[in-house]
Amino acid sequence: MDTTTYTTYSIRADRLSTLHKKMEQIRRRAAKLGVEAPVVEVGASYDVFFTRANGAKRRVPADQVAELRASMRPMFAVRYVDVEVAGAPVKLAGWTFVAALEHLAVDGEAANLLRLSPHYRGPALPERFRTDSPENCDHCHKHIRRLQTYVVHSEGEAGEWKQVGSGCLQDFLDGADPRAAVARLEWDLDLQSFFGAEEGEGSGAGVLQAASIEGYLAQVAACVRVDGYTSRRKARDLEMNATADDVLDLTISPPPQPTADWKRWAESCAVTDADLDLAAKALEYARTDSLAEQAARAADDFLYNLWVVAKQDAITPKLAGLAAYLVPFYQREVEREVLRRAERESLGASKHVGSEGERLLVQVQILSVRSVGQGSAWGTALLHKALTDAGDVVVWFDRADRDALDVGSAHWLKGTVKAHKEYNGVKETTISRVSLITAEQAELERTKAARKVARAAKKGAALQMGAA
Repeated sequence: MDTTTYTTYSIRADRLSTLHKKMEQIRRRAAKLGVEAPVVEVGASYDVFFTRANGAKRRVPADQVAELRASMRPMFAVRYVDVEVAGAPVKLAGWTFVAALEHLAVDGEAANLLRLSPHYRGPALPERFRTDSPENCDHCHKHIRRLQTYVVHSEGEAGEWKQVGSGCLQDFLDGADPRAAVARLEWDLDLQSFFGAEEGEGSGAGVLQAASIEGYLAQVAACVRVDGYTSRRKARDLEMNATADDVLDLTISPPPQPTADWKRWAESCAVTDADLDLAAKALEYARTDSLAEQAARAADDFLYNLWVVAKQDAITPKLAGLAAYLVPFYQREVEREVLRRAERESLGASKHVGSEGERLLVQVQILSVRSVGQGSAWGTALLHKALTDAGDVVVWFDRADRDALDVGSAHWLKGTVKAHKEYNGVKETTISRVSLITAEQAELERTKAARKVARAAKKGAALQMGAA
């Protein structure tokens, strides 16, 4: 039975030479080991257009290219290609390679990062492999300290699982060289990392420096505040820097001769007290056992890997991608909880507020704040969604360099009605020219408004009496 799997990736054309070098290394090693190497086919190429905003590259959506051309705004194109990778799971005389376990520790206990083979299509990895000791080998049962072990799965009806050390693989191979099987799995994982198929994999794995997790996450919070969150996978697509790599530049490996633009950007990403607070909350949330329990209930290896990384004291470049996601992950979880609470309080009863052009004065609770427009020609903005004390939803945009409001916090604000819309069945009022005011200022505004209404009523009554 043909077990070959085919996966298509999109990469920049300028990365093809690096890919070819990597494949040549894999082919040479495969030839020495007497095994078949993965096959890479380069397919169709196409252009993606970018413009510059505030010194940064921004992707232009396909439906906006013609508009920008008509406006004579400068753009440049980047050539992309589709690449198809064909390969097959490693076979071990009736067994299949499933994953590599990278052994870390949480509170002195074993906790493993789970690196699944991109070719594996079988049952979910049993939960026990998340915490199996690096000394454990289900084959030889010798307690030897190992940096990495491997999970294999039998093809019979029993479907047996085993964790084995590299030295025991020869017993699964009928005398074949176990180095060949290990090499196959490692270059599968290496290619997966190269194409950005997994969140948290990426460049810099060979660098030995590390940053404290607290300082790293504080810098993540600052970068997310300024530029929004960009994963490594999305960064490759949009010709942008990933948030994790920006933070590594700021915390571990700044350029030896930074340019003036880099210095200005670094200053804009200086950590504030609000960033420190957000980082502390994200770390506290991710370190709770409830996250590990949630991962166990959902059989979610990614959530479990997040929890393991959060429990580390230091972040190396190899862990940087997963660690950077802790901040937006916390923000989204808090947002979901606030939204769930709002839904329980009949969010669906929201009505449109005011009329277009009318100036509103309302008290609101912040439902969500998220960065939008990353990669667009107009740059990143903050989209705020809030619930008024009357139960109506209002939304507005703000500049990305402004401090984001805390989800769940309450504020008085003034804004001008821009549009009435509906999103997911909920009526929303879009407002602009928003300004936050204090409760005392709101009371003065309400008093002024009441006096204005009273004067208008009095004037109207006088006109009616004069007409009579």
